[in-house]
Amino acid sequence: MSNIKERLDKAKEKFADKSFQQNKGLGNEVGIHIFAYNPEDEMVVRHFIKSLDKETAFHAIRFDLYQILLDYLLEREIFDEIEEYEKDCGKDKCETLIKNMVSPEVYVEKMKYNSHKTGDILIISGIGKVYPFTRVHTLLENVATEFKDIPIVVFYPGSYDQKSLRLFNRFFDDNHYRSFILIK
Repeated sequence: MSNIKERLDKAKEKFADKSFQQNKGLGNEVGIHIFAYNPEDEMVVRHFIKSLDKETAFHAIRFDLYQILLDYLLEREIFDEIEEYEKDCGKDKCETLIKNMVSPEVYVEKMKYNSHKTGDILIISGIGKVYPFTRVHTLLENVATEFKDIPIVVFYPGSYDQKSLRLFNRFFDDNHYRSFILIK
């Protein structure tokens, strides 16, 4: 099934399924699901994710990693200095600074909410927008410990074969075995 709209419709059907919402049938695995898609379909996927707010069969808790990154830099009052730091110290040092400052734990802390309940689905997007500052496999290790009781769905611009992630179908992100393919 290669049509993105058909795959997104199937994803929405899956989200509405009560056994999916309860993480049933996964054994003892944390319910992390990857929806890999062709990067050229980014705008269609973004529109779909926004449309989930209108759903009544499930409750989508949406987090865009790029927005979390920006908010964190603004909160720390260093956002405006990043450009100057890059000019003075170079792209590589700036990248390292942001990687060290905005760890996977920071993202998880920003995603936390207390009342997880059946019907909630954690939606994570913006993976491509935070590259190379954040790698999804590292983030998922941290997210899995906080959200064990609800499904986690990562919209991933690239490919995932249940062994490895390839961001934008080009960059090897890392080996990753703990997630399920949401829709093939």
